[in-house]
Amino acid sequence: MNGLARRQGEKGEDLACGFLRRKGYQLVMRNYRVPGGEIDLVMRHGSMLAFVEVKARNSGRYGYPEESVTMQKQERMSKAARHFLARFPVDTSYRFDIIAIEHLDSAQPAITHIENFLDFSLC
Repeated sequence: MNGLARRQGEKGEDLACGFLRRKGYQLVMRNYRVPGGEIDLVMRHGSMLAFVEVKARNSGRYGYPEESVTMQKQERMSKAARHFLARFPVDTSYRFDIIAIEHLDSAQPAITHIENFLDFSLC
C-alpha cells in the first residue's frame, strides 16, 4: 500500500472509530494482523464484540465502499477473527460489521454502519 492509500486508510479508521465511540462502542484493538488476515477495528458494545472492516472512498467512481468487501476479504477477516478469539478468549457474542465512508475528504463524509454482514458460524 502506498503512502497516500495508507494515510487515507488511517483517516477512514479514525472517522469510523470516532463514529462508533459516539454510538457507545469501546475500542479494544486497532489493526489486528495475522499472516493472511487483518481486522481494522475490534470494538466492544455492551456484551457484543464487533470485528469491523472500514472501507472509505472519495467518490462513487468505483462503487459503494461496502461493495469492495469481497468473499476473499471476508475469508481473511474470519481467519483473523478466529486467531483473535483463540489468543484472547472472550465470553461474549461477536459479529462482523462494515463501516462504509463516502466522500472521505469532504467536510462531511457520509458514514454507514452495516451490522452483522457476515455470519461467523459459516466461516
